[in-house]
Formats: sequence, C-alpha cells, structure tokens
Amino acid sequence: MRSNPARDRIRAELDESHRFEALLSDLSARFSSIPADAVDGEILEAQRRVCECLQLDSSLLWQWTDQPSARLALTHMHRPHGGPPAPAQHDVAAVYPWSYARMLDGLPYVNSTLDDLPPEAARDKATFEYYGVKSNVGLPLVVGSDAPVGALTFHTVREHRVWTGAIVARLQLVAQIFANALARKRADAQARMRLRQLMRANRASTMGEFATALAHELNQPLGAILRNAEAAEVMLRQTAPDLEELRAIVADIKRDDQRAGSVIDRLRTLLRHRSIELRTERLPEVVADVLRFAFADAAARGIRVASELPADMPAVRCDRIAVQQVLLNLVLNGLDAIGNASTGDPRVVIRAHAARDGQIEVSVSDSGEGIAPEALACVFEPYFTTKEAGMGMGLVIARTLVEAHGGRLWAEGRCGAGGASFCFTLPLAPPGGSGT
Repeated sequence: MRSNPARDRIRAELDESHRFEALLSDLSARFSSIPADAVDGEILEAQRRVCECLQLDSSLLWQWTDQPSARLALTHMHRPHGGPPAPAQHDVAAVYPWSYARMLDGLPYVNSTLDDLPPEAARDKATFEYYGVKSNVGLPLVVGSDAPVGALTFHTVREHRVWTGAIVARLQLVAQIFANALARKRADAQARMRLRQLMRANRASTMGEFATALAHELNQPLGAILRNAEAAEVMLRQTAPDLEELRAIVADIKRDDQRAGSVIDRLRTLLRHRSIELRTERLPEVVADVLRFAFADAAARGIRVASELPADMPAVRCDRIAVQQVLLNLVLNGLDAIGNASTGDPRVVIRAHAARDGQIEVSVSDSGEGIAPEALACVFEPYFTTKEAGMGMGLVIARTLVEAHGGRLWAEGRCGAGGASFCFTLPLAPPGGSGT
C-alpha cells in the first residue's frame, strides 16, 4: 500500500494520544494513594514519563514561595537535553510578564512556535529564545477555587511541536493531578506542624507535674550519693581504711549517679520538641515510666496509682514519648478528679487488653465522681474544662496524638460504678517486628 503522509501523521497522532491516555490513567491511579512524603519523587518520575511519551525535551514545575508574588521557586525539573541552566528562582514579573499574568489569572498558554506569542509578550519571547525554547505549554496549578499555587510547563528545544487540543486537555489533567498532590503534601506538613505545636504545648502544660516527679526521683539517688560520700569521708580518716569497702562505696556512688542521669534524660526526652516516630514498644515499660512520674503527686494526695497489664501483653507500634504524654495527661486528670481523698479506696488504674482489628485497647480509670452524661459529649472540645486553672486543651492534645497513631480516644462515665475511664487504641506491632 502506498504511503500517505497525511494518513501516517494522523495514525501517529492517534497512537500517541492512546499511549498518553493510558499513561494519564496510570498516573491518576498512582497519585490517588501515595503518601505525602513520596509526592516529590512521583512528580519527577511523572514528568519524565510524560516527556518520553510525547517526545518533549523538558518539564519544569514552579511553586510560589509564599503568596503569589514575583518570586517563583523551581521545585521539580526533568531536563535531559542540556541548554542554559534554569534558575532556581525567577523574577517572573520582569522576564515573563505576559506568561506570569496568565498564570495568576489561572489561564494556560500554548505556543507551537514562538511567533504565536502576541506582541505584548516580546519580553517573554526573548527569554524563551535565550533558553532555546522552540515551542511550549504553560499550565497553572490550581486547587479548587483558590489562587494558583504555581505553574507546570513543557517545552521542546530540538524541533517545533504542534499541540493538539486533546493533548493540551490531557496535560491540564496532569497539572491538576500534580496540584492536588502538592496540596495534600502541604496539608500533611501543616498537620504535622500543628501536631508538633500541640505536643510542645502539652509538655509545657505539665512541666509542674514533671518538676515534682523529678524532685522525688532525684532525691533518692542524690541522697544515697551524699550518704555514701559521707561514709567514705569517715573511712578515709582512719589509719588503715578498708579499701574493699571504699571500692564498694564508689561503685554505689557511680550506680546512683547513673540512676540520677537516667531520670534527667527521661525528662529531657519528654520535653524535647520532636515529631512522631513509630517503633515497636513493650507497653508495660511505657506505662512504668508514667507511673514513676505520677507517683509523687499521687502519694501527696493519698491516691494509689497502679497498672494491671496481662503478663503476655503483645508489643505495640507507637511513639513511646507521645503515648507517655497521653497516659500522663489521663493519669493526672484522674488524680484531679479524685481530689484529696481521705476515705474509701482512691485509685487510678491503667489496664490494657487485645481488641479487634489488630489493636490494643488501653484504659485509664479513676474512682472519682465520674463524668456527667451531658459533659461526655464535650470533654474533647477545645477549651472545655472542669478545673479552675485548666486550659481545656489536654484531652484535645491527647486525642490528636492517639489519632496520629491511627487509633481513637473516648470517654466512659462508668455509670453506677463511680469514676470515669478514658480509653484509647494503639496498633499491634507486626510479628517479629523490632526497632523502626
């Protein structure tokens, strides 16, 4: 059959369109489920695949650094064919005034040749020529009805390109996929920042209790160090001191010093500004640290704090410090709910058992007056508090930390039994899991 250039061109365009349609479908599926920390790598890979599918020479993705302004940051680039280096930032109002105005208005531009540019785009044309661009497409990155957050551009430098309406429409879908993914990444970063702020606020709000616990825990090893040092001083005044006994005293002093150091390290870790880090942890060890911190406050009020955990409790997947913050908050709330009890059996007890769906359910129960039914729906609302000096943020922060683990936190009034229980879930660690 005799070759027909027009027919061959149409067939090639259809083949390209079908390949691009399949690629677009795959990108849409991939970006719908990727985690926020994988967005950047997926965008770079998608730029490469689009350029190879359509035989384009480069793709650049720019984002406004703050609010839309004359400063664009180049954040993602696929540019395998060289040419003048693209700057990391552009004063776009100066070098791309026409293109910049269209991006701010949420309008694309399409140039099969630079001669397609209107007269008012002379400055843009000169910049494109400097970078060797022969044809290009510029697509604003828009999410919903918000102002554009950046721009996605595709270029050819080896030959001119005729951009069909179907190809441009599909490139706009690529831009939309990227814009949505970047918006999700920004939302995740903002959520993480708010979580860090909440964690820090929680640590600050309980520093008084930490200080009491620290003084109580340090008094024992520091007192032992002083007594041993005094005993050693007495022995050294003797004509023939018992060197073996002195060695034992020095060993005791060293051990007590290490005990004091570990107490300070635990408190420093609890107060440190840090993000959630999931590890395999043994819940009894996590709870034991919390009980040590709460012991002094509870003893001063005549309240018993204890844990009733099964001996075969499986390991959990959690951030040790974040869970300790949640538990400490709930234990201190329980102590406050009981008050300075003088009769009965005032107590706060931490329990845990295996729940459904591969989770552990942890509860902190007190023997106080309980929670009124009308208050149960409000206890997790910001600024709701029954304490005279309370901020009403402790339970909000605790719920945020639990939800960051994929769990949930709720309250039970324990009607008829007295007191209240706060329960939350944590994921079980995978079998054989350890470390991170």
